[in-house]
Amino acid sequence: MRIIRLHFSRRAILVAFLLLLPCGSAIRAQRAGGHDPGADWTKSVVGGAGANNSATASASGRASTARHASSPPAAQRTRRRPARPVQSGKQGMDADAYNSQGDEFLNAGKYDEAMAAYKQAVRLDPALAEAHYSIGWIYDEAKEYAQAVDPLRQAVRLKPDYTTALSELGFVYRNLKRYNEAFEAYRQVARLLPDDPTPQYEIGWTYNEMDQCAQAIEPLTRAIRLKPDYAEAHNELGYAYRKLNRNSEAILEYKEAIRLKPDMALAHLGLGDVYYYNTKEYGDAVVAYKEGLRLKPDNATAYFNLGWSNNELKQYAEAQKALAAAVRLKPDYAAAYNELGYAYRKLGGEQEDNSPQAKERFAEAIAAYQQAIRLKPDYALAYSGLGDVYYYDTKQYPLAIEAYRQSLSIKPDNATVQFNLGWSYNDLGRYAEAIGPLKQAVQLKPEFAEAHNELGYSYHQLGRDAEAVEAYRQAVRLEQDYALAHYNLGLSYLALGNRNGAMAEYQILRKLKPESATKLLDQINK
Repeated sequence: MRIIRLHFSRRAILVAFLLLLPCGSAIRAQRAGGHDPGADWTKSVVGGAGANNSATASASGRASTARHASSPPAAQRTRRRPARPVQSGKQGMDADAYNSQGDEFLNAGKYDEAMAAYKQAVRLDPALAEAHYSIGWIYDEAKEYAQAVDPLRQAVRLKPDYTTALSELGFVYRNLKRYNEAFEAYRQVARLLPDDPTPQYEIGWTYNEMDQCAQAIEPLTRAIRLKPDYAEAHNELGYAYRKLNRNSEAILEYKEAIRLKPDMALAHLGLGDVYYYNTKEYGDAVVAYKEGLRLKPDNATAYFNLGWSNNELKQYAEAQKALAAAVRLKPDYAAAYNELGYAYRKLGGEQEDNSPQAKERFAEAIAAYQQAIRLKPDYALAYSGLGDVYYYDTKQYPLAIEAYRQSLSIKPDNATVQFNLGWSYNDLGRYAEAIGPLKQAVQLKPEFAEAHNELGYSYHQLGRDAEAVEAYRQAVRLEQDYALAHYNLGLSYLALGNRNGAMAEYQILRKLKPESATKLLDQINK
């Protein structure tokens, strides 16, 4: 019997060719999963360390953004006190005068001169708590947190009720990840200032920083009770609820923060995170991210999430713009280049076949995937995406195989990539080479009916129809209404001389797909 190879990427093409196929032609399965966002293994998951990374489900594998990318930074630092008059000339200056001079330098942004003045102040008067505090503040501002600890502790020893120094000390300890000492400092402030919501906010923020979000709820709620219009606390509480998957409460808190402070970019971005990571409501995520980025356009992660959401909504031109902004802000953002490659692929697919516009988009997709690989040489998803451009779009099958093999050398446990590699070998008539990856696909994912069918096709093309029958039978066991596998099973039965088996498949096909049944019957009656 004459075998015709077909290449399908869309179900409509499959149906059309079924009507034209000569009887006796074994038929390929539609590629599993397709490449629409939401079920596309070539779409990237968000970069960073996260649980449940999956190369076969675009939404399920996302890792959360870095907290400071979409959530509030630390509470606003203590304001500097107004500078006091400074005595003219250095001769006869006492500790207070040096301290005042330090304040003047500090308020002018002259930190080195300020530090020298404060150190002279404490040399003259070691009991001057304010100067010790200011030394610690400068170290803190320079992110020299370890250096800040001793002067701040000295300020507190000299003045135990010095809440400003205690708050700064808590901030320093938190940045040093000495969380227990940070809690001790903030709780001391809360004891001294029981009506002040700020230490409660700081305690909640620290619990969130430790990923102990359940413990963050109480202090943040207390901060809001003390100050109902505390937008930052509502925002931070929204973050805690989101991390706990209490999504409706998170949305309410972010919306309240926005109501209180409409220009609070981080609240808009946090709201976008709920819709993006948690509820998968990508249209709402787009609205929230766009507003957050309008207010604070320097957030590469948010641009990535916006672009990913646009891709998910098939708004590829908008996705391309957002992802281009992400890589402008962060040129080493491999995941954004990978996602940008996907957007270019889809934009190319919207153009007329073989048009200059389509070719340009596919070339841009290839360049984006290659840049992702340059930035992250072990990026399996980028290799897979590159393989897709070569296979689906430019029909450069040897290059597709090379890209898919690279992907599998990094992540061999991806059943879909194994399937696509096998499919590519079959497309090139390299049926023996197709068997290995297709067997891997069904071993990794035993319920993968399309892979069983494709494996059967390889066996059939090699004349190994007994093995083809077993593969096709497994496909129809998994999906009883899988017309394509029933048709192919009938052909392999005929190749083995089992006319009764072929007739049984014909009877099944009469109900599932009459046109395929007719073609099989024609072959049976030859």
